[in-house]
Amino acid sequence: MVNPKYSAVDDLDGLLEIKRPKSATAPLPETIVVADLDPGVQEVLKHFGVNAPELLNNYCMALEDSLIELIRKIKRLEADNRFLTGLIESEQTKDTNN
Repeated sequence: MVNPKYSAVDDLDGLLEIKRPKSATAPLPETIVVADLDPGVQEVLKHFGVNAPELLNNYCMALEDSLIELIRKIKRLEADNRFLTGLIESEQTKDTNN
């Protein structure tokens, strides 16, 4: 379901200021026993391999960047539309006054 808070492009300004977290500084364990992991995590590892977190993170970051760029393009198009609508309306006003 779409969150009504973000239904209009103007409401998405805050999303353009997303800060990515810095990489974790905690040391990684020497070994990870796959059998000890959650079954869902095991399935992800089977499907994507050992680099699953990196691959999924890269995918998410690329998707986020694409969405942010799309929002910027929509905002530029909205501004262009307002400008052109203003020109058309001023021309129509000139025509009706002549």
